[in-house]
Formats: sequence, structure tokens, C-alpha cells
Amino acid sequence: MAIQPIHEPKDFSTDLRKLEITDPAHANVFNPLFERLINNDALLREQSARNAEKLSNYKKTKSSKDANGIFTIVEYRRVADNTLYMKSTFSNPDAKGNYQTDTRVYYKTDGTTVDRTDIITLLYDADGDVVSEVPSE
Repeated sequence: MAIQPIHEPKDFSTDLRKLEITDPAHANVFNPLFERLINNDALLREQSARNAEKLSNYKKTKSSKDANGIFTIVEYRRVADNTLYMKSTFSNPDAKGNYQTDTRVYYKTDGTTVDRTDIITLLYDADGDVVSEVPSE
């Protein structure tokens, strides 16, 4: 039994041939499609593992709890030296107390020099759960 090859280096593509009703039900038609899907999955799995490993390099602390019990500041600090990596500040609450803006400030390795700032608009569903985070341009 042959096994679908996993590409090295792993790669990803959104280009997938669409099957037509006139295509023969043959391995030569299906195998390239399966190979692409399997290789997409292999890359995503590898990236997911790397992201999980990165998260383990940070500790998260919350502060500034509001009247509704929501923490409005979340900090991520590097485990190795306790320097600040990212500070997230929630602001602009609506009438229901849902914060509309998340300002994320990322810091360089010294923990004090700002690397970049991302401003995210938060959108909620009827239950008050965040359903979308839209970065400003």
C-alpha cells in the first residue's frame, strides 16, 4: 500500500482542482487532491504545535477588574526573564458593558520599548460572546 507523501519543507496551497462530473473515478484524479489536503493539514498541524509552544513561553496576568467583573488589562510576560511581551487594554464599553476596543501593545525583548500597537474592534453576539476581532488598518 502506497502512502501519500508529506512535503519537506511543508507547504500550503488554497489551489485545489475542482472535480467535474465528467472526471473518471480514478486514483490519478483523486490522489493529487488528497495529497494537497494532507500536506495542508501537515503544515497547519506543525504551525499549531509551534504556536502552542510559543504560548508556553509567556505567563498571563489580569488586572483592573471593572464593576461587571471583567478584567480590562491583560499582560503577557516572558517566562524566561519576566519582561513584558504584550499588554492588552480593553476600552470603549457599550451599554451592555461589552468592550468594543482592544488595544494591544507589543514590546521588544527589553520589555519597555514598544515594537508595535494593534487596535482591534471587538464584535459580540446576542449572548455577549466575542464573535469577531477586526484589526484596524
